[in-house]
Amino acid sequence: MLDQNTLSQLSAFKSQLKEEKKTPPKVVTKGNVKPSQHRFGFVVLDGGRNVYLPPHEMDKVLPEDQVKITIVDSHDGRSRAKILAVIKTRLTHCCGQCIRQNNAYFVQPDLPHVKRCLPVMPSKQTPIQAEDYVFCEIIRDPNLKKALQLKIVTLIGNPHTVGIESDVIMHKFNVSRHWPDDWQSSIVADTIDQQPACERPFVTIDAASTLDVDDALHAIATDN
Repeated sequence: MLDQNTLSQLSAFKSQLKEEKKTPPKVVTKGNVKPSQHRFGFVVLDGGRNVYLPPHEMDKVLPEDQVKITIVDSHDGRSRAKILAVIKTRLTHCCGQCIRQNNAYFVQPDLPHVKRCLPVMPSKQTPIQAEDYVFCEIIRDPNLKKALQLKIVTLIGNPHTVGIESDVIMHKFNVSRHWPDDWQSSIVADTIDQQPACERPFVTIDAASTLDVDDALHAIATDN
């Protein structure tokens, strides 16, 4: 007959087998983060399959990040993704407006589908105030041991700064305010049509009742 110790080991082994049967299998793979209109998102795998990304996992990443994930088949029959690491990211910088909460500063980034505020790294070099517009570097930890943070690169201005709208747009799309020194060398003079606009047969496309006639078309025939 089996002694009590052996019976206890068998009982523990039996319980372990039951738990392993209950635990859904995990799959490790990679894909791209796809946001939604809500806090959750999806990870699009190479084959086109969308895996649900819960809100607390979506908060770790940004849209279009390429990520390494674990897929867990839950008991309700819905597969869920858990982020393991960020492999590649498209977003490295962003513009946004500062928000102060208690003694900490956050930025609401001007990024599509990113509705949450991101914390600003403490810095004495660039003092900021609430409502300031800033241009930031996005600080990422590929292994997700630290949360997303923003490092202030440029203080663009506040809502009362003259021309703040254009300044934000130029920073957002990395547009320079200055022409390069060699801009003229990139233009071939022979390709510029010197015919004055007033000599071209334009046809207005405004309505007959329009007072400011400023929309018109000019068409020329080509070989094809």
